[in-house]
Amino acid sequence: MRSNTIKTLQLTLFLLLIGYNVFSQNMDFRKELFYNSFDLEASKKYFNKLAEQDYTTATITGYTGAACALIAKHAWNPVEKIKNLNNSKRLLEKAIQSDSNNIELRFLRYYIEKNIPSYLGYSKNIQEDRSAIIHLIPLINPTTLDPGIAQYIYEYLSDTKEFSNEELVALKKKLKLI
Repeated sequence: MRSNTIKTLQLTLFLLLIGYNVFSQNMDFRKELFYNSFDLEASKKYFNKLAEQDYTTATITGYTGAACALIAKHAWNPVEKIKNLNNSKRLLEKAIQSDSNNIELRFLRYYIEKNIPSYLGYSKNIQEDRSAIIHLIPLINPTTLDPGIAQYIYEYLSDTKEFSNEELVALKKKLKLI
C-alpha cells in the first residue's frame, strides 16, 4: 500500500514538473515573438525552434504559422515568400480549427492578415477574427499572458480603429491593464 502511494506521488510530481516545463517553454516562445527583432535568419531560427518542439499544441502550431509569416516578410525570393505565406495560412487555419476559442491565435491571424497586402488574397479572415476577438474577450485569462504581450495586443487593436471604445475598455479591463 505504501509503495503504491509513493509511486503515485512520484508520478504526480513528475507530471507537474513536465507541465511546468511545457508551460514555461510556451511562455518563452511567446515572449520571443513579441520582444525580439527579426530578420530572415532569426525568423528561420525561430521557426526551427518551434518545429522541433516535443509537445505540440494549437498555440505552438499558431506561433509556427506566425514564424512562417516572418520568413515570408524577410525573404527576398518571391517564390519563398508565397510558399511561406501559404504555410503560415495553413498552420494558422489548423491551429484555429483545433482551438477556435483561443483569442491569442485569432489575434495572430488578424495581425498577420492586416499586415499583408490585400491584393495577395490573404485577408479573408479579418472580419471573422475581429468578431471572434470581441466575442472571446470575456473568456480571456490574463494570468496566461505576459503583461507586455497583453499591452502590445491592446495597443495594436486600439491603433486599428476597428474596435469601439466599449470593446477596447472591456479588453483593457480583462487584460488587467487598467
